[in-house]
Amino acid sequence: MPPPQMRTHAGIVRDAEITEACDWEWKHKQHPRRATGVDGPCPLALVPLFDLVWDVCMDFMHIVKVLVAGHLLPLLKGKRGLTPPQVKENPANDAEIRRYHV
Repeated sequence: MPPPQMRTHAGIVRDAEITEACDWEWKHKQHPRRATGVDGPCPLALVPLFDLVWDVCMDFMHIVKVLVAGHLLPLLKGKRGLTPPQVKENPANDAEIRRYHV
């Protein structure tokens, strides 16, 4: 399965408009919000130069669930080991990047 496409500010705004225009019941299994995760318009979309993708920090719930519970706690309990980063591309042959390549 290919990775999902990168989200963009314009795409989130478009998905919000589609969600808002939908006449289906909120709990309908095929409601557009279920496919996109966008429940409706966000006031931050109206702020000049604000990008809904890049200017919003990850929320604490996901940090705890994914990073702390999924990575850090198993690491501290000895159930998960550290691995060096895997660099797949280095077209400029940058030495700073290359030194991490295994």
